[in-house]
Amino acid sequence: MQRLELSTHQALGHYLAHTQHTPSGVIGKGRALQQRDIDRLQHAGIQRLQVIRLAADDLHEDAAATQLATRLLESGLALDRAEAGRCNLIATHRGLLQLDEAQIHALNDLHESITLATLPPGSIVERGQVVASLKIIPLAIPQELARRWLARLDSQTTPIGMHRFNTLPVALLRSHNEGVVPERGDRFEQLTARRLAYYGCVLSEVRHCTHDADAMAQQLAELKSRCRLILVAGSSATLDRQDVLPEALDLAGGKTLHFGLPVEPGNLLLYGRLDDTPLIGLPGCAKSASLNGLDLLLPRLAAGLPLERRDLTRLGVGGLLRNQQREFSQQSLRPVAKTAPVGATPSTAPVTALVLAAGSSRRMGRNKLLLPLDGRPMIQHTLDALQGSGVTGITLVSGHQSLLLREALNSHPLSGRLRIINNPGHAHGLASSLRHGLAHLPPGHGGLLLMLGDMPLLTPALIDKLLARFHELDGEKIVIPCYRGKRGHPRIWPAALVPMMALASGDRGADFLIRQNPAWVEELELDNPAVIRDFDTPEALAQWQP
Repeated sequence: MQRLELSTHQALGHYLAHTQHTPSGVIGKGRALQQRDIDRLQHAGIQRLQVIRLAADDLHEDAAATQLATRLLESGLALDRAEAGRCNLIATHRGLLQLDEAQIHALNDLHESITLATLPPGSIVERGQVVASLKIIPLAIPQELARRWLARLDSQTTPIGMHRFNTLPVALLRSHNEGVVPERGDRFEQLTARRLAYYGCVLSEVRHCTHDADAMAQQLAELKSRCRLILVAGSSATLDRQDVLPEALDLAGGKTLHFGLPVEPGNLLLYGRLDDTPLIGLPGCAKSASLNGLDLLLPRLAAGLPLERRDLTRLGVGGLLRNQQREFSQQSLRPVAKTAPVGATPSTAPVTALVLAAGSSRRMGRNKLLLPLDGRPMIQHTLDALQGSGVTGITLVSGHQSLLLREALNSHPLSGRLRIINNPGHAHGLASSLRHGLAHLPPGHGGLLLMLGDMPLLTPALIDKLLARFHELDGEKIVIPCYRGKRGHPRIWPAALVPMMALASGDRGADFLIRQNPAWVEELELDNPAVIRDFDTPEALAQWQP
């Protein structure tokens, strides 16, 4: 690389050494000067320029930055466009940033001309956020230096890793003293659900029991196969390994792996296992939204990273959280990438439909789905909404008068695409039919459109509005239509939550997940009362207007 001072008319094809300002705009340093640039500079009265001439074995700063940053890519990362010798690595999904610090130090130690800067290790990263920036300091570097830099990379692992959060079903066990039962859905449960949602997890179940080892052990033994993580909030904090929770864990066949976290607040956190299910005994500070030790464990577990005693004892460096004055939801930064990274486009994963049509219509007095509306059974009108919509695959659960229902659907245009399954246990409530339908869904779907059979006013346009919003949110929220603030149906569920819907019981379906996890919900206000109009009674049916 050679620096020269030339007259402006001689600078064509050379690289500009310093940014120049002209009446028609800025010409940035490092630009390969073209004839239109020369004309602008001469028109501005600039007669001489400092320029750079590259040697045959030199790499221009943008080419070098792109070449080196490309070797840092792995799943979950994409490159921004190189500019002024800088190439940014951008997260293509939300998750946890893991770094090989020794490898990054070795790269930065090689030569001052190449620098690599990252977010702190363990950062919570949003999709579209810059996680690392590779900068070439001069306008060019020798190819031999680039080769030496690349040779320092570990051939087995890259120094920057993005780990996507998994949607873990999490059970919460709350113990209480005799006669003092916590209110279900209280502020602590709401906060816990919000905290879990921040790390991509779902509060799938909440149980209560008395604060004694036998009662807690019984609950733990039942919960271990129903979730991927158990949180235990005792009526009093665990003080030592002889306290109630460690004893209950032993009785349930589990083991306390570590008690006492080098994090403040959060010192009294207990970590253990029940078979393959991790368990966290919550410290009192978990009742606060402020950062605490729980917020250092949850992202690792949600990202699928190992969490052993050694990992816990090393949390002390940076573990003094008390004076940071931040809530858990304030950890991640706003995305700052200049261009959309690869993989950051809205989701287009296929959504399958599940129609619940098994009920006995007790309030109507006869099977409402077979009642004629404008000469056609009600169930046909409901299915009309899926005709021409963007759903792929339709599963319908029948039950009451299943043969008559099947006959009524034979003449519908969607009959060839319709998969009808009969639920012999339909009399046990809506949840029974929901679980039966979930067990027969086609594999590989990206979401579930859950419909009720008695909503004949729905339209394909309305369904497509729900699908569009679901895809805009990358298929990561429960999309619920509303009319004048009232929630209705149908609802679209993320694929990650579908397995947890099978925990439903009674006649409320999967509403328990919505109540327990409001942060997972996206309401879509629509100017169409069809989303809240069902026809359960003769009086409602008398108001039918297509």
